[in-house]
Amino acid sequence: MRTAKTELRGVLLRWTNNWKVSALSDEQRERALCLVLEFQDALDCGRFDDAAKSFQALHPLSQNHVRFHARGHWMNAILHRKERRLKSSAVQAYLAIMAPYGTVRRRLDGAVPADPDGRPVSR
Repeated sequence: MRTAKTELRGVLLRWTNNWKVSALSDEQRERALCLVLEFQDALDCGRFDDAAKSFQALHPLSQNHVRFHARGHWMNAILHRKERRLKSSAVQAYLAIMAPYGTVRRRLDGAVPADPDGRPVSR
């Protein structure tokens, strides 16, 4: 018979393993950082289409990194505010707040980072 303590140990072991497996590789982290910087540069220079493209490339990759994921949504909120799309801006600000929860949840579930070619994540 399994006790609550053994079940908890099993869950913690699975989460620890999932956390390790779902981490961004050094290459993925470098690519995400480059995309964040491209996004910020395009935003600062008023190239809103380029900023949106950077976010589209960044988002699938950043979903397994708390800071990149939250920062991407926050910068997207700023982009929408500058475009005077206030409802979209508010949604992105909310997503920036919720991004850490989603990222941690994905990592504990063992979802692997997105493929650089934009293919969806798998379990």
